[in-house]
Amino acid sequence: MSETVSQLAARTSTRTFTDEPISKDEERVIIQAAYEAPTAGNQQLYSIVAVRDQALKERMSHLCDEQPFIAKAPLVLIFLADVRRWRDAFAAAGANPRLPGPGDFVLAAEDATIAAQNAVVAAQSIGVGSCYIGDIMEHYEILRDLLDLPPYVFPAVMLVFGRPDERAAKRPKPARFAYDDLLGENRYRRLEGDDLTRALAPKCTDPRGHDTWIRAYCRRKWNADYAVELSRSVGAMMDTLVVPVERHPHAGVFVTLEGADGCGKSTKARMLAAALEEAGREVLLLREPGGTGISEKIREILLDTQNDTMSAECELLLYEASRAQLVREVIEPALERGAVVVCDRFFDSTYAYQASARGLDEGLVRRANLMGCCGVVPDRTIVFDLEAEESYERATRHGIDRMEAEGISFQERVREGYLAIAAAEPERVRVVNGSGEKAEVYERMLEQLIDLFPELGGADA
Repeated sequence: MSETVSQLAARTSTRTFTDEPISKDEERVIIQAAYEAPTAGNQQLYSIVAVRDQALKERMSHLCDEQPFIAKAPLVLIFLADVRRWRDAFAAAGANPRLPGPGDFVLAAEDATIAAQNAVVAAQSIGVGSCYIGDIMEHYEILRDLLDLPPYVFPAVMLVFGRPDERAAKRPKPARFAYDDLLGENRYRRLEGDDLTRALAPKCTDPRGHDTWIRAYCRRKWNADYAVELSRSVGAMMDTLVVPVERHPHAGVFVTLEGADGCGKSTKARMLAAALEEAGREVLLLREPGGTGISEKIREILLDTQNDTMSAECELLLYEASRAQLVREVIEPALERGAVVVCDRFFDSTYAYQASARGLDEGLVRRANLMGCCGVVPDRTIVFDLEAEESYERATRHGIDRMEAEGISFQERVREGYLAIAAAEPERVRVVNGSGEKAEVYERMLEQLIDLFPELGGADA
């Protein structure tokens, strides 16, 4: 038997360490081994974060199911599934990459995990122990902020490394399934009944028998709070990868203008529509919520300050109902006949207001948007960006509606939501500085639309 195979058979997780540090040369050997791992299409769809800050290690130990040995490990590496790097490269070269989807995430997670295993094997070969921490997939939103993760980058695996102390060196290897119990010939082999009980027998550690042990194991692992959180967190990761909708091709051009209340988008929408009409285009100027008889009635309900008991979920569904009616009754027919549709707000508002500001689950909002926009996606979205204080002051000069009554902190969360969308979809969503004179802001907007409307290149503001 080869030395490598022998080490794989003997390896156990190391959770207690000696005080001896891991040298820079040893760290380099471990990380370089990860780089040499098999990878899908030689893409290396992962990045690695070396956690050196002790306070960050302590935080990780708490976030990852309260495991204090993480903070004591000489070397902590987080392997990130990274779909961002290649997409950025494609976009920079003008390759027009699609938005990432769940398959891209799973492939990147596979790449990250295989690289991590290479690091484990390399560490073992130089006398350094390791332990996998799958709990790094919990608390995605917190880790995203702690590690400064952009969209399409997710924690997949964490490894802690250190030289095993005497207790770790004597730790027996937990029993594995027998060779034939995991192996199927040409198809999946499901273990059931007595076969399943027999296969699990080597893992049973309770003298009271299989059933008692398996129920306790289910409580401790499968039904545990950390396992529930892990599934929620991974779901939140995956939701960020869901393409808003499958784009339906159309002959017209669909432009949406977005931003917090008071950003000036409604004025710029009117200016843009007028310029396009003057240039000879058929233009339809719309607003959300509204634009149809049904949608306008929903708008009245949504903005009425007397409806202060409206739940966030009710609000979300009303916006989507208004949108669906507008799309089916007005937007789709206009785009099919080749018109330009300029819409004051669309589904990005729902994300910024209901997910970012209201705090509704991002996945829930994305799925609601799938239905509400009926397969219609803007060709270009302009986000007018203003400091929250300025946009709020503008919006409330002549009274307030129900949304504006939420205050400045709400507007700040709205702004953060819009900027997150722009970071995730830079090809579709363009951020324009909303400060300054109307003519200045309008010209900035035209710079982001000139590829769609070259006839406006010489338009006067």
